[in-house]
Amino acid sequence: MHRFREIANILAKHGFGHLLEALGLKYFITLGGRIKTVHEPTPPEPITLPRRLRMVLEDLGPTFVKFGQLLSTRPDLIPAEFTQEFTKLLDEAAPFPYHQVLEIIKTELGQPPQEIFASFTDKPFSSASLAQVHKARLKSGEEVVVKVQRPKIEPQVRADLEILLDLARMVERRIPELRMYNPVGLIEELSFSVSRELDFSLEASNTTRLAEMLAEFEGLIVPRIFWDYTTKRILVVEFISGKSIKYFIENPDEEIDREKIATTIIKCFMKQIFEHGFFHSDPHPGNILVTPAGEVAIIDWGQMGRLDEGLVDQLVNILLALTHQDFNRAAQEYISIGTFSDELDMRKFKRDLNMLVGRYYGVPLRFINMADIANEVNTVARRNNVILPPELVLLIKSVANIESITRKIYPDVDIIELAKPYARELFRKRFSPKNILKRTIYSIQDFSRLMVNLPETLGNILRKVQQGKMRIEFEHRNLEGLIRVLDTASRRISFSFIIAALIIGSSMIMTTKIKPLLFGYPIIGILGFLFAGVLGIWLVINIIRSGRI
Repeated sequence: MHRFREIANILAKHGFGHLLEALGLKYFITLGGRIKTVHEPTPPEPITLPRRLRMVLEDLGPTFVKFGQLLSTRPDLIPAEFTQEFTKLLDEAAPFPYHQVLEIIKTELGQPPQEIFASFTDKPFSSASLAQVHKARLKSGEEVVVKVQRPKIEPQVRADLEILLDLARMVERRIPELRMYNPVGLIEELSFSVSRELDFSLEASNTTRLAEMLAEFEGLIVPRIFWDYTTKRILVVEFISGKSIKYFIENPDEEIDREKIATTIIKCFMKQIFEHGFFHSDPHPGNILVTPAGEVAIIDWGQMGRLDEGLVDQLVNILLALTHQDFNRAAQEYISIGTFSDELDMRKFKRDLNMLVGRYYGVPLRFINMADIANEVNTVARRNNVILPPELVLLIKSVANIESITRKIYPDVDIIELAKPYARELFRKRFSPKNILKRTIYSIQDFSRLMVNLPETLGNILRKVQQGKMRIEFEHRNLEGLIRVLDTASRRISFSFIIAALIIGSSMIMTTKIKPLLFGYPIIGILGFLFAGVLGIWLVINIIRSGRI
C-alpha cells in the first residue's frame, strides 16, 4: 500500500492525476502530494508528455526504468517521440558499499573473496540498477570481470512487478481503448525479461551457448565464463582488453580496418538470426569492443531474443523481397506476421502500405536505411491497430542498432547485401528434399489427427445445440465510464442516507433521558452526532478531492 501511494503521488506530481482518476487510484494521493501538484511552479519551457513520462519512470526506480526500456523497443505500440524519449532512460545507479560486495561473494561462493581472487578492485568500474561490476584476478592468473547483484534488489523488483501487473489489469478493465495493446501481456513480458536478468547463471548459459555457435567465426571473440565461481547472483567472466567501438566512432582518424570490423559485426548477427534464431537483443557501442589485434569482442549476453522456425522463414521472405526491391511484398509479409483487430479498415491499411512502398521504388539498396523502413512500417501498423510479435519488433530494433553502429564505422557498408547469403542458404534448406519430406510427414500427421477428432468435436457441438446449451455472447463496449459514475454516485447516496439516519436517530435519542448522561444529554446521542459529523466531513473531502461537486 505504501508503494501504491508513492506511485500515485509521483504520477500526480508530473501531471497524471487524470490517469489516476481513470484507474480509481486518486484516493492514494496524499494531501501533501496534492498541494505540491497544485502549487508547483510552471517550468520556463513546456515539458512534453513523453519527457514527463520518462521523468515518472526515472523517479519510480529500476523496475519502471526497465519497463520504459522495454517500451522503447516497441515502436509498433507507441509513437516514435515516446520511444525516442524512453531510449534516454539510463540504467545507472550509485554503487553499493564494498563490504556488501564481499559479503555477497562469501555467501554465494561459500568462501571469502581472498581465497578465490589474487586481487579484487574495491571500486566498481560500472554500476547499474540491478548489479555492479568489479575487475579482479583469479588465483590461477586469469583477469576477470565480477558482476555482483545488488543486495535485496530481487524482493524489491518482485513487489514492483506485482504492482505493475495490478495496474495493467486496472488499465484493461477501466480504459477499454488500451486493451488492444495488451498491457497485461507487456508486464508479463517485462517480468519474464527482468526475472532472467536477475539470474546471472542464465547470462552465463547464453554466453557459453553463443561461444559454441560462433566458435568457428573468424575475427570474433566471445568471453569465457568461469562456471566454478558463477551463481545466480555472481557472474565471473573473462576480461577482454580492448576499446569500445564508440571510441572509434568518435575518432574517425584512428587507424583500424573499419570495413573488416563492420562486416564482422553484421555477419555475426546474421549468423545468430538466420542459422540459430538466437540473437543478442541489446547491441550498442558499450557492448562491442575492438581488441588491439583488430578482433571484435561482444560482451554482456544477458538480453537475448529467440525466433521460432516459422518466423525465421517469414524473415527470409522479407529479406529476399528487399533484395529484389519488391517492397510491396516485403511490407505485406512483415505486416502479415502481426495480429489484426476486428476494426481494421483493410482499404485504408493497403493505401498506407502502397504510399510507404512507393517511396522506395528505384532507390539503390545502399541508400536504403533498414531502421527508417522499420520505423515507417511500425507507424503504419500502429495507425491501423496491427500488433506485431514482440520478438520481431525486438529483432528489428537490434538490426537497426547494428546498422547504425556499422555505418558510423564504415558508411559504405550494405547490410542487406551481407545478409543475402544467409537468407539464400536458409531458403535452399527450406526447399531441400529432406525438409519437404519432413514437413509433408508433419502435415499428414496433423491432418490425420484432425480427421480422428472431427466426428467427436462435431458430435459435441450438435449435442449442445440440441440441449440448448449453445450460448451467444454479446460484447458491450465503452460502458466502463458510465458504470464508474453510477457506482460513485450510488456509494455517495448510500453514505448520505447513513449520515441522515444517524442524525435523525441521534436527535430522537437526545430528547430522551437515556443514561449515561453528559451535560444532561445522553452520551449515545452525542456519539451518534460525532460519528455522523466525521462521516459527513469525510464525504465532503472526498467529493472535493474528486474535483466533481
